[in-house]
Amino acid sequence: MFSAIHEITFKISSYCNLDCVYCFQTRDSKTQDVPFTKYIYLVKFMEQLPLADRVEIKITGGESSLFIEQIRHAYRQLKKIERTREVKLWFTTISNGTNIEGILGLMNEGVLDAEGCKISWDGIHSASKSRKPKNPAYDDEFFKERIRTLGCSKWRDKVLVRIAVTPDTVDDLYASFRFALDCGCSKLEYYFLTDCDEYRNPEFASKFAEQLRLIAADHAENPFNWFNWDTLAFTELVLPKDNRTKLRSIGCRHLGRSLYIAANGDVYPCGFFVPDSQFGYCQYKLGNIEDGFKRETVEEFVTEYMKQPMCDYQYCDNLHCFECPALTKYRTGHMNHKLCQACTLRDIERQVFAEFPGKVDVEQTKRIFDFSKDWGISTDNVRVPYVE
Repeated sequence: MFSAIHEITFKISSYCNLDCVYCFQTRDSKTQDVPFTKYIYLVKFMEQLPLADRVEIKITGGESSLFIEQIRHAYRQLKKIERTREVKLWFTTISNGTNIEGILGLMNEGVLDAEGCKISWDGIHSASKSRKPKNPAYDDEFFKERIRTLGCSKWRDKVLVRIAVTPDTVDDLYASFRFALDCGCSKLEYYFLTDCDEYRNPEFASKFAEQLRLIAADHAENPFNWFNWDTLAFTELVLPKDNRTKLRSIGCRHLGRSLYIAANGDVYPCGFFVPDSQFGYCQYKLGNIEDGFKRETVEEFVTEYMKQPMCDYQYCDNLHCFECPALTKYRTGHMNHKLCQACTLRDIERQVFAEFPGKVDVEQTKRIFDFSKDWGISTDNVRVPYVE
């Protein structure tokens, strides 16, 4: 862990124009426009890091699409690193799509790399069922039009459209996939909420299974770029079948290879550990970009994260399982004390995948999950600059 940094994430601003019921950021933080300004310090900090050959700069919010000019400024400032380090930076964002035209414009300019950008859309009834827009004009039809706009662009097969699986939207999951596909968007995934006890409800699981089989049947007949199936294909085709004691299959694709930089320059393992997160746990503030890392905190974090999961992982076939370590730290006091909220849904995914396996390119699947090469790295391989 932290032997090579592949991602740097920061908020372009904390302000968001929505108030999604499941958002992991605190409500107060999203009402304030707190911009990121410490680019000089961030450049100097990154020059000292063990950077990978290619580093993703993830620009988040708040709502990033409201700050188009600020994204251009961030791009100009951080690209300076390529003058002093043998590294290639690529810039991405995740947006609710409010200003989809601005995001597409940045892709046309070459500022944002469409391949890594994501539009978070909660489906055909997203505004009325799970989002609480601060502007009444942001209704269901408004956000459908954002998807139509993306589907008519040259980036429709590059940008990932993400649909949350929530108690309010699960009934519309297939219809939402169908709408996005009919609009021309061909790169899709659903995602589970970070914290949702409702996933244990048998009635919810039954609804999810019904919707998933409809999507899988469509995918089998007319394949599209479905990220959830890529994950399942990875575990099916790449992972060993006889290793029943495997601690985790995918694990967190960010921790240990990514850093989150707060507006004040504090460094965290990811955005879920920051104080303005619902799961903020300041014990794991790793340092500050002006001073460096705190050795004791980094070692404590790595040691805890590499512990065995406190669940029946030895008897579970859900090798694609993942539960957020920040959530479990917040709820139980330990990153690997699993809540097992989505176990039933993971079972359903695996069963449906077996019914509709489709054809998958193994090498392509390995490339998608290139972070897997960082599994099992011990604390001895940490190479970050510590505070003197």
